[in-house]
Amino acid sequence: MRLGLIALLLLGSPVRPAPSAKEVSREVDRLMASTWERQKLTPSEKSSDAEFARRMYLDLLGRVPPLSEITEFLARPDRARLLEALLESPEFAKAWAELWLI
Repeated sequence: MRLGLIALLLLGSPVRPAPSAKEVSREVDRLMASTWERQKLTPSEKSSDAEFARRMYLDLLGRVPPLSEITEFLARPDRARLLEALLESPEFAKAWAELWLI
């Protein structure tokens, strides 16, 4: 018995690789779809790029984006890039820190 336990300890626990972003996204989509189905809801249409940018600024920074930034985004609309830029901005950290410190 003791030897079997030592062998297990030497082997260590199996390391499971972290799921890919695509796998995580697929699982989130699956969970959302099943919740919508249970609650008899249908998702909204995909927003336009301008609506998406405005929503991200409001949700993440708590403000409406300046026209210059919307124009720049609409010239090369990359939603993931915009989201990353907003999440990495000092303004995001400040907005959420203020929210939690109130």
